[in-house]
Amino acid sequence: TDGGLPFGSLIASGGKFYGMTSTGGSNGFGTLFEWNTAGNVFNVLKHFNETDGAEPNGSLIASGGKFYGMTNDGGIDGNGTLFEFNPTGNVVTVLKHFDSAPDGGRPNGSLLESGGKFYGMTSGGGSNENGTLFEFNPAGNVRTVLKHFNYSTDGAYPDGSLLESGGMFYGMAALGGNNDYGTMFVFNPIGNVFTVLRHFDYSTNGAYPNGSLIASGGKLYGMTNQGGTNGAGTLFEYNPVNNAFTVLKHFSGPDGANPQGDLLVSGGKFYGTTTFGGASGYGVLFELNPAGNVLTVLKHFDIPGGAYPTGSLIASGGKFYGMTNSGGSTNEGTLFEFNPVGNVHTVLKNFDYSTDGGYPNGSLLASGGKFYGMATGGGSNDAGTVFEFNPTGNVFTVLRHFDGTDGADPRYGHLIAVGTAEAPDYTITTTGN
Repeated sequence: TDGGLPFGSLIASGGKFYGMTSTGGSNGFGTLFEWNTAGNVFNVLKHFNETDGAEPNGSLIASGGKFYGMTNDGGIDGNGTLFEFNPTGNVVTVLKHFDSAPDGGRPNGSLLESGGKFYGMTSGGGSNENGTLFEFNPAGNVRTVLKHFNYSTDGAYPDGSLLESGGMFYGMAALGGNNDYGTMFVFNPIGNVFTVLRHFDYSTNGAYPNGSLIASGGKLYGMTNQGGTNGAGTLFEYNPVNNAFTVLKHFSGPDGANPQGDLLVSGGKFYGTTTFGGASGYGVLFELNPAGNVLTVLKHFDIPGGAYPTGSLIASGGKFYGMTNSGGSTNEGTLFEFNPVGNVHTVLKNFDYSTDGGYPNGSLLASGGKFYGMATGGGSNDAGTVFEFNPTGNVFTVLRHFDGTDGADPRYGHLIAVGTAEAPDYTITTTGN
């Protein structure tokens, strides 16, 4: 009735949250929903009908009082759509039906707004069937393909979202390039110049870039899920001033393996988690000091304290918060706090499958002094949950038990807030299926 398998992240607008499910709803093709924290009222605003798109992918963005997003399937040609949603009247307007060839299909990630235009990527289609980078001008609804990816020279199947820095767009392709392990690229909208900055080569600099790039101190940082000297992934830095690419860390297994999600910058240092590796093989929480490139494992996850962290860390009040997909007293996942002062790890919530949901995935959202997130399974309908956690008193409240009609089994995404006092405009994406 209200959708299933929520994907991407929530946004906050006008005191309410908005998001999408990738399936379910009255037509089985996904929904766009609103959740009002005042009274925990959940409303489905749109049941996608395949003609206007199916399986929405990525997150909504807000612009001019309206929302914009993309679907990975559906539309006239069955290759996805770019749509506008007007909350006044709950009107969905398809602005673009993707057609695979020649202008790209199966859009992935979220849109980026710059200079009154939207930019995004498709994971397939285009003249080479390897994906595209496109511009959409809402004035006239004009879509222009700026780049057709070529597998061997540019990379293929771009994943995640674009990052704007210094007037340039940066991104990563999951595969392809000279070595078939993915690429990192920059696109200059002035002149539409596309340049590959790095062909990942597995052993030297990593393979299969994961998540999206972040900017800090004029440099860009990211991670690869595999490769490096130990085959367990890398953390890298790119300096656009001199085009210098530096691997800051080759994960080895004992200090973590297979990082996922995005890095967190705090106090001039980087923090993140790996899903595997560490002393017990259940993942780690690490700190990387770019002064000297010193990586320190702050927490080796274990079954009692939670296992297999997923998503990205968030910072609040000088502490970090995150989730594990398994472990804890029920072995169904945890919500934890990490205090870098003293390196104290505290489990704040042990998920109980039937009542709370189980196996949380993605990242937490901090808003109004509380945390919000999603559990992949469990809940009263065994289809996952949306929850709120108040660190004042450690109060956990399930806000929504998905029931299949409004979505089921949310994974690889997280809620986001846009334009609120607690969280200025930002978007974070994680990669996944």
